[in-house]
Amino acid sequence: MIASMELVRELATLQPGGPVLGVHLRTDPRDPANTAVTPKWLVELRNGLREVDNAADEGESRGERLARRELCAGSNVRCSSCMPASGHEV
Repeated sequence: MIASMELVRELATLQPGGPVLGVHLRTDPRDPANTAVTPKWLVELRNGLREVDNAADEGESRGERLARRELCAGSNVRCSSCMPASGHEV
């Protein structure tokens, strides 16, 4: 599935200053692990986001911790919505 123009515009105009999360996933639909009901890339993403969300940093303020949690939750929702509809190619 191709990212919507709305998402592309949002990413292009994103203002610096908040936390940034970069994710690289192997989403190739030809990979047998990605043909399951829940593809492997999504499982790995969710596990990685959970790990980042649970990471403890002693010097982190409450606001920074909440921003990180919000970023992880939003990333999970956005990437989950990138799943192709049944019968469609990525």
